[in-house]
Amino acid sequence: MSDNIQNEEVHEVFNNLIQRIQEIDNIDHIQGEEKPLAIVDFIKLYFNIDQEITIKEYPDNSTKYIITIYNIEIIYTICDSNGSSPDLIIYMKNGKHIFCEDTKAGFCGSANNAQFQRFTKFVTVLVNEKYHKVYYLDNKDGHQQINEYNINKEKHNKTIVAMRLWKTCNIELITNNPILQTNFNNLIKPYKDLEELIKYWNLASDKTTNGMTKGNIWNISYENNKIILSGFVVTKKTNGKITLAHDPGIGTLLLVICSCISFGVSEFMIDNKICERSDHDNCISQNMINTTRETTMKLINSILVIQDTFECSIEINNIIIPDKLPSYETFFNCETKSEKVVSIWEENTLDNVIFVNHARCTLEHIKIPNKSEYCMPNEVYTPDIIWIDDNTRTIYFVEAEKYENYKKGYKQILSWKSGPKSVTTREFFKKIFWDTPYKDYSHKAYITLYIQDIQIYLNSINNITHVKHILDSTRKVITNANVEYLDLNN
Repeated sequence: MSDNIQNEEVHEVFNNLIQRIQEIDNIDHIQGEEKPLAIVDFIKLYFNIDQEITIKEYPDNSTKYIITIYNIEIIYTICDSNGSSPDLIIYMKNGKHIFCEDTKAGFCGSANNAQFQRFTKFVTVLVNEKYHKVYYLDNKDGHQQINEYNINKEKHNKTIVAMRLWKTCNIELITNNPILQTNFNNLIKPYKDLEELIKYWNLASDKTTNGMTKGNIWNISYENNKIILSGFVVTKKTNGKITLAHDPGIGTLLLVICSCISFGVSEFMIDNKICERSDHDNCISQNMINTTRETTMKLINSILVIQDTFECSIEINNIIIPDKLPSYETFFNCETKSEKVVSIWEENTLDNVIFVNHARCTLEHIKIPNKSEYCMPNEVYTPDIIWIDDNTRTIYFVEAEKYENYKKGYKQILSWKSGPKSVTTREFFKKIFWDTPYKDYSHKAYITLYIQDIQIYLNSINNITHVKHILDSTRKVITNANVEYLDLNN
């Protein structure tokens, strides 16, 4: 290699490093719902950082952490929002802020989650120019659904159809899977027009491909300048009473509607034919919406936001959409007071953590050393933390709660021992640890609590059954060195 070529390569590496340092120095602060380590993982990938990034606790505040990159300190605050919010926003000093939602769901096991559901987070910012929108997929299997063969031979592959819709809505697709990222960059293109979108959606929604999700045939038709969306189950009849469906495919509806809007469509009808009612009972009541707001707010309020943002009309057959609902557009309006403050703190103090499920954070996989990763099945009780202590040959299952919810946490760990799913839970963990060095380790549980001010409870921890730690908002912590663990083996 000639000296000139070597010098050019060194010069390029140096320029790239300078550019990355400038990008990091342009970060003002970060807010989000996730644990600091998840934020760091995204930063490394997004900004192509190959240097060590350190995380340390912020003094006297349990919701803040200091992330240091290239000797540049950035404050990360774990926050709550007034309603739906992304996983993180990186606020820049200059230029667009980075608005990011992530998922660990794969295209195989949780297809609806990965392909559609997360889109609900982006509805309120789709045309907001101060945000660069990013969908980050922590995905090991995605390249199997998106490759040259599928693009050329199966353009109606449901994963391809879904991810092209994201691109059509001008959302960047980022993944830690190099093969999948190459496919996102080179193979997944936005739809060129409405006709192409409708064609491949309807092909993917055919029964022969198992439907877009949950086996439904969700058909799109375009009649008299109006998009008709058929097959969505928005309402259902239970014991003769009309109720709202638990999940009418909210993310799917919104992703399809917003993609069609990008081609100039302004009128939509969601054909909710499954609901059969008499003329005098032809709408969902306001009370029903208020009492089931967790699911319906995402759909109804998003429809109102879309109508207001794009000046379009969206109707649902047999449902009268109210004129106005509370707005859920304020992101990270306060530092969190959730129990995840203490579960995130405790994870950071432990070695050999194999699973975490912090409140409102991404549900992670169980990662046993030298073994495959496991998803937590629905038939199994889900702790907030699972960690292994080789010194005591024990696997600990941890439940985190706010101090005032101690009784709830106590009932929770008791259910792991004798609840309706306790047998399947024990069998599951026995199976995944069977051919590992942890096969004969004992299984024990305890509770860890979060409180705003610990001062008046300094002497109470020894009197609270199965509680090991209490942490407060100023990082004061008390620990019961003689905690009585709940034995889950018997």
